[in-house]
Amino acid sequence: MKKLIILASAICLMFALASCSGGNSEPQSASQETNSTESAAPAAGVEPESSVEGDPEMVLKSIQDDFDSTISSINEGFEETKTSIGDSYDGYLQNEQTLLDWYENTEAATEELGARTLEKSIEYFKAVSNSIDHEDSRALEDAIDAYYDSVYEDAYDNFYDSVYEDVYDEVYDTYYDGIISDAYDTLGNDEYDDWYDVSSDCYKAWSRSMSDVYKAWSRSRSDVYSYWSDINSAFLYNDEFDVDAILGQSGSADSETSSQEEASDSSSSTEQASVASSSDGVTPEFKETMDSYEAFFDEYIDFMEKYAEADSSDVASMTSDLTDYMNQYTETMEKMNSIDEDELSSADLAYYSEVNLRISQKLSKANL
Repeated sequence: MKKLIILASAICLMFALASCSGGNSEPQSASQETNSTESAAPAAGVEPESSVEGDPEMVLKSIQDDFDSTISSINEGFEETKTSIGDSYDGYLQNEQTLLDWYENTEAATEELGARTLEKSIEYFKAVSNSIDHEDSRALEDAIDAYYDSVYEDAYDNFYDSVYEDVYDEVYDTYYDGIISDAYDTLGNDEYDDWYDVSSDCYKAWSRSMSDVYKAWSRSRSDVYSYWSDINSAFLYNDEFDVDAILGQSGSADSETSSQEEASDSSSSTEQASVASSSDGVTPEFKETMDSYEAFFDEYIDFMEKYAEADSSDVASMTSDLTDYMNQYTETMEKMNSIDEDELSSADLAYYSEVNLRISQKLSKANL
């Protein structure tokens, strides 16, 4: 009986509503339309659809592929150079320009790789900004860390190991310490002067190119670190997501301008580093280590200048010393490059930069 009463009441209510509305539904009010529109909007923290093509992972992969491709191209170029020169001293004399061309191409490839990496880095961070919820700090942090690990560490370390160390070591072993050195014992007395010039030119070209590649690699890697640091601070702590504004870019990297600014500011950088190191206090043990490195380079430069001016009668007696200096040079560079800058205090880092800059300027002045 109770169910019938409820059912009858519901039927009466339904007819009453129908008679009031005339069987037609009223159009939505303005407020109802507004509420409907608002309900379709993205939830708080969800960014609008990306205007940057490509997802972050694909951009990151393109950077890694570019490094791999460049390394492969440099290696292939050297293999072609070795084939062109052959394994004889005469072959080297006839085709020396092939090696010089490889140096030039490798230096250009390193510079261009750095410029492309900075451009793609901007693209990557824009893709991150456009594809990840700005409220999701964990996802943003993971994407930023992925860039640091894949580019700053893996890609640049791989290039350093594969090109700066492996390939250039092979160049040194193949020509300066190989074909040219071996030819010394086969020469007549009237050929020593020419051999010395060839040997000296070979070493200088190798050293200069190696230095230029390192500078391009180091400068580019430093820019990558700056990008990562600026984006990390802006995205995670300042709620800023305009990548161009954060990086002070118009959308493309200009490595040449960076290089020119670095050259013009070298003297002021030395002064700033000197002030920082003297005011904050460098760790005594670290200062002693860096001073010993600089002392070696002073000695090395002094020897190389004497070697360059020596006549053919003195070159033979200096060959053993030259080998020792080159071994010490390699060991010292490895020790300096193994220093973890992230672990240094501000004063130690400033002194490290100061000594490195002085050494670089001394080597450049001596054409080494």
